[in-house]
Amino acid sequence: MGPDVEKIFTNPTPDKVDKKPGHYGNLGWALGKTSIFSDSDKCAIKWQFRQYGDFYRNLFETLMYADDINLAKIAQVFPDEVQGFKDWRDGDLGTRVENEIGL
Repeated sequence: MGPDVEKIFTNPTPDKVDKKPGHYGNLGWALGKTSIFSDSDKCAIKWQFRQYGDFYRNLFETLMYADDINLAKIAQVFPDEVQGFKDWRDGDLGTRVENEIGL
């Protein structure tokens, strides 16, 4: 893990946000707070902030192209990922992340 990635996950407090481009401040802290974000929220946040490897990156790319029938089929195997994707696409998850993490 490089120093930039380590910084994302080692910032322990919500009041120390690093606003430099490419740094995500309190992402690790926010994801660790289960009362703030659900498991499905965390899946979408990790996707949006490029914390996943190739498999999940490709899974979320597939979700972007899937129709409702295929989303339902994929949700049988990846329920949190599909719900997180829908919450990001159709809901207020992006706004909640901005408000809670301060990005």
